[in-house]
Amino acid sequence: MVELAQPKISTGEGSQILSYLAKNFNPKRIETPASASLVEKHCLPCHAATEIYKTPHSLIAWKVIIKKMSELDENIVPPDKMNKIAEYLMKNQ
Repeated sequence: MVELAQPKISTGEGSQILSYLAKNFNPKRIETPASASLVEKHCLPCHAATEIYKTPHSLIAWKVIIKKMSELDENIVPPDKMNKIAEYLMKNQ
């Protein structure tokens, strides 16, 4: 978020925003059927599909993004699923 909004948002302000959002807006816990895609299971609880797919990324960039999401909530983005999610996003972007 900070990278996209610089210089309007500083790194410190980005941290404050993230802390506020983490404290006040918990991701939706949704039940997904077994047939749900990796994006439906692990990305859509917090993000709109249009937000996810609006900017194409390289496989390495997806892995960096997904790692950050996993660090925020391993229950939604389990570390053992990160590579499969990145590969799925790469294939379907």
